[in-house]
Amino acid sequence: MPGQATAPKAADAKDIFNHVLAHHVAHWAAYVAMIGVQLTIAFALCMTPVPPASQLFRKIGIGLVIASATIGALYFMKGMDRYGGMLHDRLPEDYIRKSTMMPHGMMIGSSALAALALAVLDYALLIFL
Repeated sequence: MPGQATAPKAADAKDIFNHVLAHHVAHWAAYVAMIGVQLTIAFALCMTPVPPASQLFRKIGIGLVIASATIGALYFMKGMDRYGGMLHDRLPEDYIRKSTMMPHGMMIGSSALAALALAVLDYALLIFL
């Protein structure tokens, strides 16, 4: 009957897998964007001369941007860990072993470490330049 609401269909395994995959890819893309922000900040810090009178305000503002980019990257890493773990649970073990360079947890940990290392580099550049 037109205009009558229908009950939502129950999600099957394929729907769940596709949903998890979409979220995993979205978190990965956002993580890459946050790393790009951190690298851009590092580049700008190295290349931009600033008058001495405005250095304190510049450092405070850039420090906040570095912190928010780092927190964002770590948040997206948490999402990648969650959704990537769900994907790994649904894929055959033989496929995972053949297609990955390192275990999922190690990949997440090394990516988080990269984000933190870039934040430390950005703060060092901010302090010493």
